[in-house]
Amino acid sequence: MARGQLEDGQQSEDLEELTFEDESFDLVITQDVFEHVLRPEKAFAEIARTLRPGGAHVYTVPYYRGKKTVVRAEPDGNGGIRHVMKPEYHGNPIDAAGALVITEWGDELCDFVFRSSGMTTTIFNFFNPRFGLAGEFMDVLISRKVSALHLVAKS
Repeated sequence: MARGQLEDGQQSEDLEELTFEDESFDLVITQDVFEHVLRPEKAFAEIARTLRPGGAHVYTVPYYRGKKTVVRAEPDGNGGIRHVMKPEYHGNPIDAAGALVITEWGDELCDFVFRSSGMTTTIFNFFNPRFGLAGEFMDVLISRKVSALHLVAKS
């Protein structure tokens, strides 16, 4: 399915080059996808572009608290991928080969998002064994696009 194409009620998009107009959304939600994005700086910038001022990107991504971000693969400059480390794949319901892990996000994630998009990020951790919330990657991240009113108030 081509980028921006609607088929059976599903629209195909490339996070690095979204087909939506500027300031189209108040909220963008992604789930466990940013570890697979080849140029995440472009994807975060595109999400910020499509958010209205004050809008938010709510997402999950494997976040390795207390560790440095690890880039496992990167663009090779010729439209392909250069593996920096041994390829690792996550399960993928639409591709039996799996989804290549590009980045293992560590403590630099919030700064990376800000440098890429100007959005500020808060990480909420829901680890609480008492309520049955136990295991890895219990984080929900919210990146907010600064509103024009906030910019005026800060001046």
